Amino acid sequence: MFRSYRTGQEFLEENEKILGERPLEACFFAGNAKGMPDMSQGFAVKVSDGERVLLAIRFRDFPMVLYGDEALCAELAAGLVENDLHFGAVLANPMLTDAFFPCYEALAGGSHRLKEAMDIMKCERLNDTDTAAVELSAPGDTEELAGLLVPFYREALGEHREASSLLEEIRGEAGRFALVRREGKIVSIAWRVRESDETCAISGVYTREEYRGQGLARQTVTCLTKQILADGKLPYLFVDKANPISNHLYRSIGYIYDVPQIETAYIPATQSD
Repeated sequence: MFRSYRTGQEFLEENEKILGERPLEACFFAGNAKGMPDMSQGFAVKVSDGERVLLAIRFRDFPMVLYGDEALCAELAAGLVENDLHFGAVLANPMLTDAFFPCYEALAGGSHRLKEAMDIMKCERLNDTDTAAVELSAPGDTEELAGLLVPFYREALGEHREASSLLEEIRGEAGRFALVRREGKIVSIAWRVRESDETCAISGVYTREEYRGQGLARQTVTCLTKQILADGKLPYLFVDKANPISNHLYRSIGYIYDVPQIETAYIPATQSD
């Protein structure tokens, strides 16, 4: 059965149990769904067959996120095509991605290519370190934080973000950044994001180039990790498989690998020709 939802809240209420089975693998669903009071900016769908379920959600220009049983990929692909629901990329575990694209391309044509391979890492036991130099952000830090996020997005994600748009995004985020100051300026940051009742992610880990190699990222990430664990939640973060330096840092803090995720771009047939 293929089901389309009218609102993100409706989607969350009906699928709370399955999303809670592997909250890290399904971590983007809640954030996307909460931004969808209607389906004018995307879609949320479910394919089910008895106890087997496959969920898909696409919000704005973000990748379509998949979670569930890969045996239902053919039915999902057929429902997307029949209902004229489009996406530019898919974010899912490799097994689910590999099952979905042949089904979809058999109906819609086109091709796909890997954009980014990532791992989710989680921390259940912290290897503590001295965080005395770390402080939490204040409202007056917002402009400087936005300026530091610009090179973070460029270096870590290959994305161009304007400081003005980031400034709007992080207004009201006071206290959610851990930071280190040197000589009156912020030189290293980490950001507490995508928080749910059970989990909380860390992102925006960035240190100015001239201050690297001093253990500052270890301090900011450790500070937030300790804070999240004290709140009774599971801290996690996404890491690039191609960046062994950051992966080693997170492992030394106490993070372990949980599940791989890949982002795969879909190229429509008209662009493939």
